[in-house]
Amino acid sequence: MGETEEELFSIVETLCPLLPEDRPRYLMGVGKTEQLRKAIALGIDMFDCVLPMREARHGTLYLSNGDRIRILSSQFAHDHTPIDPQSPALTSRHHLRSYLHHLLRIQERLGETLACMQNLGVTLHEIRVLRGEIETSE
Repeated sequence: MGETEEELFSIVETLCPLLPEDRPRYLMGVGKTEQLRKAIALGIDMFDCVLPMREARHGTLYLSNGDRIRILSSQFAHDHTPIDPQSPALTSRHHLRSYLHHLLRIQERLGETLACMQNLGVTLHEIRVLRGEIETSE
């Protein structure tokens, strides 16, 4: 706890070769795509991270094109475009950014739910891409 990302990956790089290869290797607290990519390359198998949910509850949305938006920003108050038009999730294609902005502003639980669904959907897609890269490299 409290180490920098550089220190964390230095520790992982040192310890992974010492762990049994026939056992799962778990790393807590990494959730960004590049962190996952690094950890997988070092031999980590499983992850646990609250980041997508925490950021969603505080108004940061992950978009399928890799961008991040602060949905609570006033620029989205009258933005009548879908939350994420390229998202495979129906909720992201059919709910408007202005609607989600409103729900989060009034602290309506549905707003948090939709934001969390968006971020988890994008995160799961990123993990599927990483999994595909692993499968094709084997």
